[in-house]
Amino acid sequence: MTILLVACLLIFHNSMYPLAQSDLQSGAVMGTLNYLLGKMNLHFTFTQFAVRKLAHFTEYFLFGIILSMTIWTFTKNKCIFFELFLFLAVPVADETIQIFYDGRTSSVRDVMIDFFGCLAGMALYRVVRRKTRSAKKA
Repeated sequence: MTILLVACLLIFHNSMYPLAQSDLQSGAVMGTLNYLLGKMNLHFTFTQFAVRKLAHFTEYFLFGIILSMTIWTFTKNKCIFFELFLFLAVPVADETIQIFYDGRTSSVRDVMIDFFGCLAGMALYRVVRRKTRSAKKA
């Protein structure tokens, strides 16, 4: 439960950076990714937009795994509707927080990216959990 709360707080904390600071962070990640791709002779270049959207998906992918693990651990059943509610409520709260910081805006597209990141995390967790349980039975 503590890990879930920390993950949620980290997500909200990331939303509290003013646009200029957020741009610096995503710009640094973009530069690093593009440098690494160049070193591997891959002819692909990340844009700052792509880095930002990938960051949204990734942080919520991890959050989806953590949330699914937490719900399964504490409820011992398939509370999919509660999970889906939280998969939507947290991104909506996250995007709402951004409205109050300099240069930041709220985006329905980001909520959808976040939601699908959570779904992907939940799916991975459930597949791994199912395979682990099957292996234990065999």
